[in-house]
Amino acid sequence: MFFLLLIECLYVQGAVDLSEFSTNDDVVIECVASEPLVIDPVAMAFDEHRRMWVAENRAYPKVDPNVFNGQIALLEDTDLDGYYEKRTTFATDLAYPNGVLPWEGGIIVTDAPDVLFMKDTDGDGKCDIRQVLLTGFDTKRSTQLRVNDPTLGPDGWIYLAGGLSGGRVKAPWQSDDSIVDMRRHDMRFHPYTWQLKPTTGKSQY
Repeated sequence: MFFLLLIECLYVQGAVDLSEFSTNDDVVIECVASEPLVIDPVAMAFDEHRRMWVAENRAYPKVDPNVFNGQIALLEDTDLDGYYEKRTTFATDLAYPNGVLPWEGGIIVTDAPDVLFMKDTDGDGKCDIRQVLLTGFDTKRSTQLRVNDPTLGPDGWIYLAGGLSGGRVKAPWQSDDSIVDMRRHDMRFHPYTWQLKPTTGKSQY
């Protein structure tokens, strides 16, 4: 039996009718997390501990550079029944987070103009390391059309969708010679060597 998480669907007040889905006989669709446990979820990922990381884009669709309502929620299934009942607010004060990738005991989060690395080092489920890995992604357009979807490729590079907004991107410690111009491209970066390269694109998600 397989369980498919529909966290990005509006499974609230009958907005999604699971009976309308057509699946094979050995596939079951169940909602394992929904509001109010999570608010405005737009992206999620599982880590090696079966925990679910959820990016909450709470300020969408308002375009306001002074609003930082975005959060990252950490959900846990403590009784191993397949449903998530425990929430810890892992990180707050984000603008429009829309991508999350578990990495090296923490998570990589896309939150234009930055890509961030966040980690809990004292075991309380809350972020106490917050580092800017990449910066320069454009924030002038729609709050949804921004860098998103960090994905670890089979080549060991992490790929990012440009969201159609683009930007001139580098790591904060790199010189301008390392800038990747994303006006016509997506990009990838190597998380150990910090090489940055444009890729074919430009993709929305």
